[in-house]
Amino acid sequence: MNPTICLTRIHALNWYGYKDTIPVEGNMLLAGVTGSGKSILMDLIQFVLVGDQRLVRFNQSATGDRSDRSLKGYCLGDTKEEENGATQYMRSRAITYVALEFTWPNGKKSETWGIRVEFASAAETHGKITPFFVPESLARGDFLDAEKCPLDYTAFKAFAEGRKGRIYPEGIEAYLRDMAQPVHLNFDKNVLRSLLPTAMSFTFLKSFNEFARQFILPADKLDVNDVTASYRTFLGYEHDLNDLNDQLEKLKVVHDTFIRFTELRRDRILARYLEAQLRSEHAAELLQSDESRLSKLKEEYATEEARLKHLEEAIPNLKQRIDGIKASVNETPEGRLYSELKSRNEKLTHQISQLTEIGTTLEQALASRVRNARSWLKELRALPLDIDGAPAVSVERAIHAIEQGGVLKAGETLRTLGDTAQRAAAEAKSDGERTTVAGFREQAFKRFLGRPTANVKPDAHRELVASVQHRAKRLVERVNGFQHIAARNLVSVERIKLKVLYELDALGQWLLYA
Repeated sequence: MNPTICLTRIHALNWYGYKDTIPVEGNMLLAGVTGSGKSILMDLIQFVLVGDQRLVRFNQSATGDRSDRSLKGYCLGDTKEEENGATQYMRSRAITYVALEFTWPNGKKSETWGIRVEFASAAETHGKITPFFVPESLARGDFLDAEKCPLDYTAFKAFAEGRKGRIYPEGIEAYLRDMAQPVHLNFDKNVLRSLLPTAMSFTFLKSFNEFARQFILPADKLDVNDVTASYRTFLGYEHDLNDLNDQLEKLKVVHDTFIRFTELRRDRILARYLEAQLRSEHAAELLQSDESRLSKLKEEYATEEARLKHLEEAIPNLKQRIDGIKASVNETPEGRLYSELKSRNEKLTHQISQLTEIGTTLEQALASRVRNARSWLKELRALPLDIDGAPAVSVERAIHAIEQGGVLKAGETLRTLGDTAQRAAAEAKSDGERTTVAGFREQAFKRFLGRPTANVKPDAHRELVASVQHRAKRLVERVNGFQHIAARNLVSVERIKLKVLYELDALGQWLLYA
């Protein structure tokens, strides 16, 4: 029990010879001669706190050993006398109330715990035992009726419940369980059951070892199997606890991951919403801007349409005026001169555009001449004549010299190319004059068609003539191109004309024999 809880009152009504309520204050001394009833009060305290008659040792505090006193003898009042072999009692029947009142420090709370015992006759052996609890201090009169007799069961039950107490019809165990609770007297009922009866017997023990074996150590030997089973159970619980801790950590990770996932999903939804909102606002701004532009364009369109309408109305009059001006201009010499200059200007513009396509710089013109010279050399080599290879090689070297010299040496290298080409054309002409028409034609057919004239059909002759005519046309176009380039880049026209004469001379030989 909590040492701060004090015993303040003992109720003993029909407990052997006692019919009183005894107040307890401080350190109380019970003194008296033998047989005056000191041990009777000790047995009352033991009976209220232990409850079980099998454990209560009545009158041991007086004799030091078990006696023949019993609960029935205390309630009916055993006189220690017999008549015809039957024990004689002071009361033929009795209702006994024994109770202890406990008070908390400063008197802030009091509780009364006790037992009601009823023997309807002396023939009963055990009687009716009813524990009770009342959460307050009681007086002696609370246990008596109007006639100063102990209350019967029904009246006392109503009284206890009216004071917010309780009757325990289920038995001693429930009574002891509640009394031992921390909110009440707060003790270990098993320890109290084993120690209190012996402690109140006031007997000396032989040694401390006997005290330890009797009051501290359990009566039975220690069961190692129970300890082993408990330890194994502990290991199992420890393993389960570790597993649960691991699961807890994993669940925490899962929980954190889920929280993060939920936050990210929420952020994604929010981002999409904000994106849609911003796009909507941007689209609204664009729509407003486009509507503003559209209104401006409509205004401009209306203005331009009005202008076009005005111009359409003015165009016929302007055309008439222009036609009249043209007629007036053509009637005068100055007007005709203007028309002629305009026509020439248009032709020059057309020629300039053609020269632009060929090359607008000296480098491009020089590259064009090199390409034309190589084409001319290729056609010279393709003539159906037995021409010596030296002139063609000379022309090839002259072309290479032009490429190496560039624009700075163009005057010298072009003159060399003209002289070399002139010699090659003259040699080709002399070779052509020495060749008969039939032989020349035979060579031409072999060179261009790859077979002799005996196997040539009339269509093959026409094919050769068409090929030569096509090449002649290309030479004439290149001659015109040379003239335009020379005029554009201030190159000597005489030098170009000389080259053209060489090419026309070779072309004449082709056309003559074809």
